[in-house]
This record gives sequence, structure tokens and C-alpha cells, in this order.
Amino acid sequence: MTMSLKVFLACTALSLAFPTASHAGQAAPKAPSNSKWQVEIHGGGIVGGNQPAGEGIEQFPVGAAIVTGGGGRGGNSSSRAVSSWYFGDGTTVMNSALSFFGVSTRMSSMDEALRRGAVGSRTGGTVGARVSRRLTPRFAAEVDITYNPNAYQLTDESRTALSATSAAFIPAWQALLATGGTSNRTVTSNLEIDDGNSRQTFVSGGLRFDLKRHGSVQPYVSVGGGAVRNSGTGPTAVLTGRYRFDFANIFPMDESDVVTIRTVTRTTPLVVFGGGAFVGPVPGRGLKIDVRIHAGPSGADTVVDAKPNVLQLSPAFAIFTGGDPGVQFSNNPSVTARQSSLSATTDVLRTFTANGWQSRVHLSVGYVFRF
Repeated sequence: MTMSLKVFLACTALSLAFPTASHAGQAAPKAPSNSKWQVEIHGGGIVGGNQPAGEGIEQFPVGAAIVTGGGGRGGNSSSRAVSSWYFGDGTTVMNSALSFFGVSTRMSSMDEALRRGAVGSRTGGTVGARVSRRLTPRFAAEVDITYNPNAYQLTDESRTALSATSAAFIPAWQALLATGGTSNRTVTSNLEIDDGNSRQTFVSGGLRFDLKRHGSVQPYVSVGGGAVRNSGTGPTAVLTGRYRFDFANIFPMDESDVVTIRTVTRTTPLVVFGGGAFVGPVPGRGLKIDVRIHAGPSGADTVVDAKPNVLQLSPAFAIFTGGDPGVQFSNNPSVTARQSSLSATTDVLRTFTANGWQSRVHLSVGYVFRF
């Protein structure tokens, strides 16, 4: 295709989209009175809401007391069944045992990160459509559907906190196991993060008020409300800690601490207000630039599940660190009549409810058809 032909086709396309007045200085034509409907296809982006707003859990559950024994040092002693050492009561029990031995190393809890909410909104592109019908010369009713294909991600703050907790697991357990009587010690801790494929669909209706036209520019303001439907799989983080050792070079212990932090979403209300401008000398079509504030709760709650795994080994034995509370290990509860402290489970513990309202800015550019 020659350069002259390309230029001719480009000029023809522009003239069809925005034909000019037949004479210089002629006023832009007004929209015909029977032009009631307007259809717009738009694309853009949405920003803000990265820090979740809502309510965190007041207190993490306290584990049930368990029977202790099997080698604990004197004084007051107790232990509780916990589901993880990474958060909640498990961290309390772990640090109490470390304190009992006079060890300065401590396990770092991720409680505050879970209370603040691990998931925030993601900045990203959007696509959508709007349909409106004129009610009066100035007012029009409209319906908008906007799709956001990348809705949520773990916040930077939660990533940092989870990484710190995972890293603290190893020195804390190495310090506790080094207090005496153990050999062949192995301690690991890993953090895996998956941002998922969460999506949002914004559906809203409202009123548009057209302001005074200036040449080919028609400014307007709009207000409305609706709902946000969340779908897809939200972000998750999995922490896996494991410690293995032999007590007195005879009795093996092998326990794994597995915690999953995930996102549970729901449909939430939405309030929309903003404005923009229709640009185009032709009544039937043109461009529209639109800026709107989306206000409402994100609907992305933070939920924790913890399911430890304690291997049954032989020879059977139970050992208690001492402390009030302290940590107990048991490699075969049916024989020892003792259970490990790491023996409870946590299912769907909602540590943060995203019910606080926050604002996000949606900027879009669309092509408009009027008829």
C-alpha cells in the first residue's frame, strides 16, 4: 500500500468520525431533538484502595489445655493445643517456652498483618459499556457495566510481615531445640504467594446532568449507585514450617506447621459520582472522557486456615519443655497418652472483614453513538 493511499484512507476515516462544518466559523450543529439514546464503549484504568479498610479480629482464639508430661523441668507447667506457631496463641506458647529457658530469641507473630487485612485493590485496566436515555434536555438516565480483570493483590505491608514471620521461624526453633537433649536437628520455613486471578464487575445506574455546551465539547456531571460483584480466585499465601530432631539420640520427632492465608470475597454496594465531557462536532458520535469516584467496601476479607501434620514414629515418646505454657512433643499419642502442642486446627478464621468504605478513581475514554 502506497503512502498516498494510506493518507487518503486515514483522512477519510477521520472525516467520517468527525466531519467539520461546511464553512469556516459555522457553529457546531446541535444534537437533534429526537436523539434519545446514547451507547458508549469505553476502556481505561482504576487506581486507589491499595490499603484495605475494615475491621480486624479483636482476639485470636486461645487453645484448649492439654495434659503435659514426659521430661519437663520443674515449676509451674502447662501447655495448650495450637494450630500454628506463626500466629495467635501458638506464638504466645512458643515465646513462653523460649523465655522459660532464658533464650532471647523470639518467634515473630503475623497477627497485626492479619488484623490489618492482607489483601488490597490492584491498579489495572478496565473495559466496559454505558447506555443512557435522555429524560429532559439536560438530564439522562444511564446504566454502566465496567469489568476489572485484575482486582486484588497482597499488599506490600502484608508481604513484608509474612516474610519476616517466615524468616523468624528458623532461628526461634533452632534456639528452642538447642536447649538440650536433641540431635540431628533440621528446621525449615517457606513462604509461597499466589496473587490469583480475582476479577470485579461494577454495575451501576444513575443520572447524568449535561452542562452548557462549548463548541464541540459537552461537559457533564453524574451520580449513581450499584454493586460490585467479585469473582475468580483471590490472592493466597502459604507458610510451611517443619522441624525434625531426635531426642536422646533415640526418639524421633517430625512436625509440620502449615498455614494458608486466603481471600474470601462477596458482592458489595457501590456509590458513583464524577463527571467528564463529550467531544465531537457530530451529534451522532464522538469521544467521551470520564472520571468517576467509586466508593464502597472492597468485599475482600482475609481468612486463615491452619492444618498441622505430626508424623507418628517409633519408638514412641513424649517430651515437654517446661514453662507455663510450654511446648510438648509426642510422636505417637495413642501410645504415650500425650499429644503434641501442635495438634489443633483452624478453619476459616476471619481475621479481617473489609466493611470499611474506601474510594477508587476510575478514568475512561469511550466512543459514543447517539440515535
